[in-house]
Amino acid sequence: MKRAVEDIEEILKQLGLLEEYRLELLRRKIKTLLKEPIDRHLYLSSLKDGQLVIIVDSRQLMFTLKSLEQELLNSLKEFGVKSLRFRIGRVRIEKDISPPSEPERAISLPPDILTIVDNYIKDKALKQTIIKAISASMSRHSG
Repeated sequence: MKRAVEDIEEILKQLGLLEEYRLELLRRKIKTLLKEPIDRHLYLSSLKDGQLVIIVDSRQLMFTLKSLEQELLNSLKEFGVKSLRFRIGRVRIEKDISPPSEPERAISLPPDILTIVDNYIKDKALKQTIIKAISASMSRHSG
Protein backbone atom coordinates (compact mmCIF):
# COMPACT_ATOMS: atom_id res chain seq x y z
CA MET A 1 0.00 0.00 0.00
CA LYS A 2 2.81 2.39 0.89
CA ARG A 3 4.39 1.80 -2.53
CA ALA A 4 1.11 2.67 -4.28
CA VAL A 5 0.82 5.93 -2.33
CA GLU A 6 4.41 6.76 -3.27
CA ASP A 7 3.60 6.03 -6.94
CA ILE A 8 0.54 8.28 -6.85
CA GLU A 9 2.53 11.04 -5.16
CA GLU A 10 5.26 10.72 -7.81
CA ILE A 11 2.65 11.07 -10.59
CA LEU A 12 1.15 14.11 -8.86
CA LYS A 13 4.62 15.60 -8.39
CA GLN A 14 5.38 15.20 -12.10
CA LEU A 15 2.08 16.90 -12.90
CA GLY A 16 2.85 19.74 -10.47
CA LEU A 17 -0.10 18.82 -8.26
CA LEU A 18 1.56 17.21 -5.23
CA GLU A 19 1.31 20.23 -2.94
CA GLU A 20 -2.33 20.84 -3.95
CA TYR A 21 -3.07 17.20 -3.10
CA ARG A 22 -1.31 17.49 0.26
CA LEU A 23 -3.15 20.76 1.02
CA GLU A 24 -6.48 19.01 0.39
CA LEU A 25 -5.45 16.19 2.73
CA LEU A 26 -4.45 18.77 5.35
CA ARG A 27 -7.77 20.58 5.06
CA ARG A 28 -9.54 17.31 5.78
CA LYS A 29 -7.27 16.41 8.71
CA ILE A 30 -7.13 19.81 10.42
CA LYS A 31 -10.17 19.02 12.58
CA THR A 32 -8.28 16.16 14.18
CA LEU A 33 -5.15 18.25 14.71
CA LEU A 34 -6.89 21.29 16.20
CA LYS A 35 -9.88 21.10 18.49
CA GLU A 36 -13.10 23.06 18.21
CA PRO A 37 -13.66 25.98 18.10
CA ILE A 38 -10.16 26.79 16.81
CA ASP A 39 -10.64 24.84 13.58
CA ARG A 40 -13.62 27.04 12.67
CA HIS A 41 -11.53 30.20 12.95
CA LEU A 42 -8.82 29.36 10.45
CA TYR A 43 -8.47 28.33 6.84
CA LEU A 44 -5.53 26.57 5.21
CA SER A 45 -5.03 28.87 2.26
CA SER A 46 -2.07 27.47 0.33
CA LEU A 47 0.94 25.18 0.40
CA LYS A 48 3.84 26.22 -1.79
CA ASP A 49 7.47 25.16 -1.54
CA GLY A 50 6.74 23.67 1.88
CA GLN A 51 5.25 26.87 3.31
CA LEU A 52 1.71 26.53 4.62
CA VAL A 53 -0.27 29.79 4.69
CA ILE A 54 -2.93 29.82 7.39
CA ILE A 55 -5.63 32.52 7.43
CA VAL A 56 -6.94 33.27 10.93
CA ASP A 57 -9.78 35.58 11.90
CA SER A 58 -8.20 37.21 14.98
CA ARG A 59 -4.89 38.41 16.37
CA GLN A 60 -5.45 36.38 19.51
CA LEU A 61 -5.68 33.15 17.53
CA MET A 62 -2.62 34.11 15.48
CA PHE A 63 -0.67 34.64 18.71
CA THR A 64 -1.87 31.31 20.11
CA LEU A 65 -0.93 29.42 16.95
CA LYS A 66 2.45 31.14 16.74
CA SER A 67 3.19 29.98 20.27
CA LEU A 68 2.40 26.42 19.10
CA GLU A 69 4.29 26.79 15.81
CA GLN A 70 6.98 24.17 16.46
CA GLU A 71 4.43 21.65 17.71
CA LEU A 72 2.27 22.29 14.63
CA LEU A 73 5.27 21.92 12.31
CA ASN A 74 6.08 18.54 13.85
CA SER A 75 2.47 17.41 13.29
CA LEU A 76 2.41 18.68 9.70
CA LYS A 77 5.84 17.41 8.63
CA GLU A 78 4.35 14.29 6.99
CA PHE A 79 2.49 16.59 4.55
CA GLY A 80 5.69 18.30 3.40
CA VAL A 81 5.15 21.41 5.53
CA LYS A 82 8.47 23.06 6.40
CA SER A 83 7.27 26.45 7.58
CA LEU A 84 4.09 28.25 8.60
CA ARG A 85 2.89 31.72 7.70
CA PHE A 86 -0.08 33.26 9.44
CA ARG A 87 -2.32 35.98 8.03
CA ILE A 88 -5.34 37.72 9.43
CA GLY A 89 -8.33 37.70 7.13
CA ARG A 90 -11.76 36.35 6.42
CA VAL A 91 -11.98 32.64 7.06
CA ARG A 92 -13.56 30.65 4.26
CA ILE A 93 -16.09 28.15 5.57
CA GLU A 94 -16.01 24.75 3.92
CA LYS A 95 -19.48 23.36 3.23
CA ASP A 96 -20.17 19.65 3.13
CA ILE A 97 -22.05 19.85 -0.16
CA SER A 98 -21.02 17.56 -2.95
CA PRO A 99 -20.07 19.38 -6.15
CA PRO A 100 -22.48 19.30 -9.08
CA SER A 101 -21.89 16.50 -11.54
CA GLU A 102 -19.46 17.45 -14.25
CA PRO A 103 -19.78 16.88 -17.98
CA GLU A 104 -17.68 14.17 -19.61
CA ARG A 105 -13.96 14.88 -19.63
CA ALA A 106 -12.48 16.00 -22.93
CA ILE A 107 -9.27 14.16 -22.02
CA SER A 108 -9.57 10.50 -21.19
CA LEU A 109 -7.15 9.34 -18.54
CA PRO A 110 -5.02 6.25 -19.10
CA PRO A 111 -6.68 3.20 -17.52
CA ASP A 112 -3.66 2.48 -15.31
CA ILE A 113 -3.95 5.89 -13.63
CA LEU A 114 -7.68 5.42 -13.08
CA THR A 115 -7.04 1.96 -11.62
CA ILE A 116 -4.38 3.26 -9.21
CA VAL A 117 -6.59 6.12 -8.04
CA ASP A 118 -9.63 3.85 -7.75
CA ASN A 119 -7.77 1.15 -5.80
CA TYR A 120 -5.93 3.34 -3.33
CA ILE A 121 -8.12 6.38 -2.72
CA LYS A 122 -11.27 5.42 -0.83
CA ASP A 123 -12.71 8.89 -0.20
CA LYS A 124 -15.06 9.63 -3.13
CA ALA A 125 -14.64 13.41 -3.01
CA LEU A 126 -10.86 13.16 -2.86
CA LYS A 127 -10.88 10.61 -5.69
CA GLN A 128 -12.93 13.00 -7.87
CA THR A 129 -10.61 15.88 -6.98
CA ILE A 130 -7.52 13.90 -7.97
CA ILE A 131 -9.03 12.69 -11.26
CA LYS A 132 -10.21 16.22 -12.07
CA ALA A 133 -6.77 17.66 -11.26
CA ILE A 134 -4.94 15.07 -13.38
CA SER A 135 -7.37 15.63 -16.26
CA ALA A 136 -6.95 19.40 -16.06
CA SER A 137 -3.19 19.09 -15.98
CA MET A 138 -3.16 16.72 -18.94
CA SER A 139 -5.43 19.01 -20.96
CA ARG A 140 -3.13 21.97 -20.24
CA HIS A 141 -0.04 20.02 -21.26
CA SER A 142 -1.50 18.36 -24.36
CA GLY A 143 -1.63 20.68 -27.12
